[in-house]
Amino acid sequence: MKPIQTLDEVYKYLLYIAEALYSTSRNFGVDRNDRALLEKYSDDLLQYSKGIEQLKNNMAMKEEMKKKEIEEEELQEQENIDKK
Repeated sequence: MKPIQTLDEVYKYLLYIAEALYSTSRNFGVDRNDRALLEKYSDDLLQYSKGIEQLKNNMAMKEEMKKKEIEEEELQEQENIDKK
């Protein structure tokens, strides 16, 4: 699996776990202290997921820029060959 795909999966799982923790904190059987802790963990995971998404987007952008550079170099080489 490519790194970008892996990060996408991590992002999805973090969101899923964050939602599960938040839902658990809303249960009537959870006391106030545990509820606050579960909500904190949920918030932390949401922040981590946002960071993972930014990292994934940055990696994708860098990958796209590399592809464009390679294409431009190949085009430049082809133009040089055509001129000869």
